[in-house]
Amino acid sequence: MAPKGKVKNASQKKSAAKPISGSVKKANKAPKFENGMDLGEWNRYATDKQKQRMNKRIEDGLKGYRPPVSAGGNTPGGGGDNQNTSPPKYSDDEVTAFQRSVAAILQQYGLNTPGMIGYLKGLLIEDKISDNPSEVELMGYLYDQPDFRARFPSIAAQADKQKNGWAGEVMSPRAVLEYEATLRNALASYGVDGYDVKTTASNLILGDVSANEAAMRVSLAAYAATTGPREVADALMQHEGIGPGDLVSFYLNPDKATKEIERKHATAQMQAWQRQQGLQQDWGFSEQVVAQGIQNDQAQAAFAQAAMQKNITSGYGETTTESDTKKAALGMSSQSEQSVRRSLSSRQGSFNKSGGAAESQTGVSGLRSSK
Repeated sequence: MAPKGKVKNASQKKSAAKPISGSVKKANKAPKFENGMDLGEWNRYATDKQKQRMNKRIEDGLKGYRPPVSAGGNTPGGGGDNQNTSPPKYSDDEVTAFQRSVAAILQQYGLNTPGMIGYLKGLLIEDKISDNPSEVELMGYLYDQPDFRARFPSIAAQADKQKNGWAGEVMSPRAVLEYEATLRNALASYGVDGYDVKTTASNLILGDVSANEAAMRVSLAAYAATTGPREVADALMQHEGIGPGDLVSFYLNPDKATKEIERKHATAQMQAWQRQQGLQQDWGFSEQVVAQGIQNDQAQAAFAQAAMQKNITSGYGETTTESDTKKAALGMSSQSEQSVRRSLSSRQGSFNKSGGAAESQTGVSGLRSSK
C-alpha cells in the first residue's frame, strides 16, 4: 500500500492540471459565432485563422448572413476594420430639411411632384448629391427624369445633343420660362391666340430662334394677318401656298431661319405696294428690290411714280416698259432710266403738265436725282 503522502501528492498534481476559472476562454478557441453574439467579445478571443475562416464564410454567403457592426465598428474577422454598411450620414431632420429645400426650387418650374422629391431623396441617402444643392447642381440630376423631360423637352433635347458632342450651352429652366413669357406677351399684345406657348417656345428654341427673334416674328405675323394691308397677306399666301389660318404658323415655323422670314415678309410688302398702284407684280422682281436694301417708304413713292408714267408704256411715240419705269423710279438701272427719258422726250414734256415725272438734262427726276 502506497504511503499516504504520495497519494496526496499525486492527487494534488492531478488537480493542478485542471485550468483555473477565468483562463478557460483565453486558452481555448473563441466560441462559435452566431446571430446576436457580441462581435467585440468574439473578436477578442478569435484567432487570426478563425477570423480568416469567418471572412471566407461570409464572402461565400453563409446562410445569407451579414454580420452587424459592433459598437467598436468591428466585424468578425475584420481585425477592427469596418467592412459593412455605415450608419446613415444624414439624420431624419436633415433629410426633411433637404426635401423642403429642393421642393422650393422645383416648385418654381412645376416639378414639385412626389416622384421627383423621392428620386432626389434617394440620391441624398446614397450620398450622390449634397444636402444643400444649388439650382445648377440640382438640375444636372433631372435631365433624364420623365417629369422634367415632359415639362422642358427643349432642355432635355439640348442635354442629349451635348452628350453626343454638341458644343452649345444647355438652357436653364429659368431661361426657358423667361422665353415662354416673352412669347406669351408678344402673342397677347398683338391679339394672336390659339397657340400652345410651351410647345411653340420649345420648337423655336430647338430651331435656334432667340426670344427676341420670336417676338419680332410675332409682330410680323400680326402685321400680315391683321394690322397690315390685305395685299401683304394675299401676296404671301399666294407665294407660299398657305391659307389665312396658316399665316402665324408660317412666321413661327422653327425650320425657317429668321432672315428668310424677314426677306419673304419684305418681298410680300413690295408686292402689295405694286398691287395698290395697279402695277404688275412679280415675286422675283420684288425680291430684287428687297435685296437692294430699298426701304418701304421709298418703294411706295417709286411705285406711285411708275404708275403715273404708265401712259408712256404704250400709245404714240417711243414707248418703254412698265418694268423700266419701276426700275428707273427706284434707281435700280441706268438703262431703264435712259429708256424712260427717251419716252418722255418723245412726248414733248407732256407729263410736266400732268404733274408726272419731268425730264431734265441729267435724267428722270421726281422721286430721286438721276446719277
